[in-house]
Amino acid sequence: MPVITLTTDFGSESFYVAAIKGSLHRLIPNVHIVDLSNQIAPFDVAQAAFLIRNSYPSFPAKTIHLIGIDMDVNIYGQYLAVEKDGQFFIGADNGIFALVFDQEPEKVYRITHFFESKTDAFSGKNVFANAAAMLSQNWDINAIGEPARIKNFKENFQPMVDANSIRGHVVHIDHFKNVLTNISEQLFTKIARGRRFSIRFRRTEELDRISSDYSDVEPGERLCIFGETGFLEIAINRGEAAQLLGLRTGSVIIIEFL
Repeated sequence: MPVITLTTDFGSESFYVAAIKGSLHRLIPNVHIVDLSNQIAPFDVAQAAFLIRNSYPSFPAKTIHLIGIDMDVNIYGQYLAVEKDGQFFIGADNGIFALVFDQEPEKVYRITHFFESKTDAFSGKNVFANAAAMLSQNWDINAIGEPARIKNFKENFQPMVDANSIRGHVVHIDHFKNVLTNISEQLFTKIARGRRFSIRFRRTEELDRISSDYSDVEPGERLCIFGETGFLEIAINRGEAAQLLGLRTGSVIIIEFL
């Protein structure tokens, strides 16, 4: 049974989501569709990338991930099918692939089939669904296009670093209103070298320790933790950090080493 994930900014009540699922079921009768999220903020490539990069390793080989974010082919020039770690990713060449993967994918193909019109406003159904259907038949990425290269890159997951500081930003706010940043534990350890530090956000807020669990502090207290994603989180035990601390996607987070 083919597994296909769906990540879009269509909204959960949009007919677009139902239409693309209907197309997938029509083209692949035994398909199993998993919604990663259809609530991505409109055109927010970084938010979608964060969700995909932290969830796809849990899926089985040959899973197909459809990415319906910022899909205008007239702006980005091409739709891509990418093979990485035994899985397939289909989306617009809008910079998202450089955010999802730390290393270049094994195979990158420009999708050349299934176009009804280059002005088609609903590529997720008419192009992506057909490409996924053909992939699921023989798992041959060559069948849906021609070898290509990723042309568009974004650097949202790359903090600014010097010998004594890391300057990152908020890339995602989860359901519990925990604030996730683009600062990885690996980078933190490399720059820290065992030194004391201060984590600053907004003008008057700072923390100087990393917790190992959300319950390390009393309910209502702030904390920083490297959670399941491996990236620094700012949270409030049993509280909503984003709202209470005034943080949102793009807010600057600075770590200074002493």
